Amino acid sequence: FVLDRATGEFLWATPLPYESTERFVISDIDPATGQVFINMDLVAREVGQQFIICGHNVKGWWSWSYSPQTGLLYIPINRSCLNQTVNERSVSGTGPRFTQPEPGYEEEGDLTELRALDISTGREVWRFSTRAPNAGSTLATAGNVVFHGDLNRRYRAFDAETGEVLWQTIMGSQITGFPITYMAGGRQFLTVPVGGSSIFQLTSYAAEMEAPMGSNMLVTFALPTTEGGR
Repeated sequence: FVLDRATGEFLWATPLPYESTERFVISDIDPATGQVFINMDLVAREVGQQFIICGHNVKGWWSWSYSPQTGLLYIPINRSCLNQTVNERSVSGTGPRFTQPEPGYEEEGDLTELRALDISTGREVWRFSTRAPNAGSTLATAGNVVFHGDLNRRYRAFDAETGEVLWQTIMGSQITGFPITYMAGGRQFLTVPVGGSSIFQLTSYAAEMEAPMGSNMLVTFALPTTEGGR
């Protein structure tokens, strides 16, 4: 959802990450008012009903980033679905709830996307897709570079305008933290916190992926010096 920061006026919204809403918890968003409509076909009514529902951990604590140079939002998302069964217990006390979650029907294909959206319209400008689930934040820099990593320990630098992968490395553990960039001694540095957490369960969506959980650590990279040093 995007609102005018001065007036609060609704500008646009998009039900990321699904173009099809058949199994998504949101069926539609009114483009004029921003009102959200729930997919009533996925509302539990009887104990024992089974549904494949998409939307679990699509967006969590991992933050987006914005570049005033490009006017783009950089949004990391998961395409994750759960196969859920209704039982008699209820969190609120008002009805049945879902339990016994397990990975849903998206057993093949890419599960994570990094999307760049035009902040003024919501139009998608580019996307990068990968099999490995996501739990890391994005970082956009003034040098028109976007950084992002995944639970398969891959950390990448993207061209902020085109989405081209400029650089990639493999970390010692899953990437689940918030990166920062800073200047010191006239040189630019990038520090990335990495390490396993409870969100490691997302790797079950890609069961074939080998993603060892290493130690927690801070990894710092530096831009090359003008002399070509390290």
